[in-house]
Amino acid sequence: MLSVNRVIKFLWIISLILFLLGLLYGYYILPDAVCFKFDPNGFPMDYMPRKHAFYIFSGICGAFNVLILLIEKLILLIPNRLKPVPNKIYWLSTQETQDGLNFVLSNWFYIFLTILNACLLVVFYCFAKVNSNFQSNIVQYFWVFQAVTIILVLWILYLPVRLFISKIFIR
Repeated sequence: MLSVNRVIKFLWIISLILFLLGLLYGYYILPDAVCFKFDPNGFPMDYMPRKHAFYIFSGICGAFNVLILLIEKLILLIPNRLKPVPNKIYWLSTQETQDGLNFVLSNWFYIFLTILNACLLVVFYCFAKVNSNFQSNIVQYFWVFQAVTIILVLWILYLPVRLFISKIFIR
């Protein structure tokens, strides 16, 4: 189980590095003033300095990563018998399944953060694309926001389904 956990944490670190590199590259290619507010047709209305956009995106990424890791640590501190998990009888039956429950929960949070960092990178790419080339329209990228929302909701819904399955896949 430890090797899978290391791979998942490694992927999370890679997602942070890729987000940081994308953010730095985006800062380099963005004009001095970037649009952050668009009219209903998708055309620019209000602008801000690019360094503010850089700080906002990096702050959002940092805040999400810190808060979700804090939640993960707090949930792992709760005794297993008090956790509201489906199929609780199975997950509390032996010490191995109790350790497996913590393993599943921890990995779910790290993969969630990896997905979230990737989604933030894609959103920043769309933001940079619209602002570096004013022939692009924000309306072209509405599907990205819908796709990001669907991906995040599906991953959130995956946890109860995974916990309902009464097997530890990795030994």
